[in-house]
Amino acid sequence: MLCIVWGSAWVVVRDGLDTLPPLFSAGVRFVIAGAFMAALAPWARRREGGADPPAWLWLLVATTNFAIGYGVVYSVQQVLPSGLVSLLWAVYPVLMVLGAHFILDGERLGALQWLGFLLGFLGVAALFGSDLDSLGPTARRDSALLLLSPAATAAGTLTLKRHGSQCSSVVLNRNAMLFGGALLLLAALISGEQLPSQCGARTILGMLYLALFGSVLTLGLYYWVLRHGSASRLSLTAYATPVIALSLGWVIRDEPIYASTIVGALLIAGGVAVANTRTDRDRDEDGLAPDHGAGLSSEDEQRERRHELLEREHERLEHDGFADTQRPASR
Repeated sequence: MLCIVWGSAWVVVRDGLDTLPPLFSAGVRFVIAGAFMAALAPWARRREGGADPPAWLWLLVATTNFAIGYGVVYSVQQVLPSGLVSLLWAVYPVLMVLGAHFILDGERLGALQWLGFLLGFLGVAALFGSDLDSLGPTARRDSALLLLSPAATAAGTLTLKRHGSQCSSVVLNRNAMLFGGALLLLAALISGEQLPSQCGARTILGMLYLALFGSVLTLGLYYWVLRHGSASRLSLTAYATPVIALSLGWVIRDEPIYASTIVGALLIAGGVAVANTRTDRDRDEDGLAPDHGAGLSSEDEQRERRHELLEREHERLEHDGFADTQRPASR
């Protein structure tokens, strides 16, 4: 479900841009999503717990993850195909691993992680080697500009991971969505975006889909899957989402797929896989190495061990639930 929603969101965003200007469209999306989060917050907060995030933290997330992150994505999708945008944005997990090396304690890169970063860089280079000029005179510039989005999102998420691990994700997302949406609407006003005289049902339904399913629902699903399923499997969404976006863009909007696009996609997916590889030594340092042959003494210990593993793996994910995103997820 997460992969389908996040993968389809790229195409829905591009479809909405046929009618609405980018910054206004993104701003309305997150104002709606933030309003629904505000309505759900009292109930969800009781179930989740956590402290109120400091104002500076949710203001930062609103600026980096929502205003800059989504503002750039919506803007460049006026020129670039949704599938290509999703693939370029897929370098986000690699940037997270690289940023963690410099910002977070105990997350230094090993040889495999550096190899993953190199593969991701080569994947981006391959995508730039595609026939971008056929997409318009500003396609290469916009492709380079797009990389600002995952970079800003990674910076905000890493700061959140360092300073907000005990904060309520419900409250943080509510505040960040509302303020980030307001910043986007202000930017739309300052830039002089022209609104259409009317919006069709398709545009309105697409907006509601992105706000409710692409933002609010995916946040809830993310934490439900993390709590009841395998955290390592949840990380596979980083590979599946761009494939779905690329396929839907090709089928629904007749977006081009070049040989270099496929090569770039494979290199980026390989880079993400390698960069997030954990060795037996890593698991042993976390106190989570397999207990070969010894077994666990009771069902309670098994549950406690599994819960500890999920918590550890959760810390290594992109914290998309904190930053919507993605999830890259949903764009």
